[in-house]
Amino acid sequence: QYHQNKFTLCLFNGLKMVHFNVFDFKSFEDVVYYTYYTMEQFEFSPSESIMHLGGKYSDTDKVQKAFQTYSSKIFQLKPNCCTDISIEKSDAIINTIFDLQCG
Repeated sequence: QYHQNKFTLCLFNGLKMVHFNVFDFKSFEDVVYYTYYTMEQFEFSPSESIMHLGGKYSDTDKVQKAFQTYSSKIFQLKPNCCTDISIEKSDAIINTIFDLQCG
């Protein structure tokens, strides 16, 4: 989940959250590095893990392309009930929900 110059990374094993952290980042490479490094620490397989991306970030496409090198199960977070709204509004809704749930 992107928040300007920070991103939140959560790892779930089934329905159990096993890791939660907020990282500062300066480039899309930082997002990729911190994500895969954390996944390695918790023994998550990039090729087998489902990844959900959300939030507003100008280099989202670069991050997704980098993740696609090792991961094939990548999805954009979007509220199921809001299929007729733009991606910008969807990202704003997801950010609000995420902030309320996870701080």
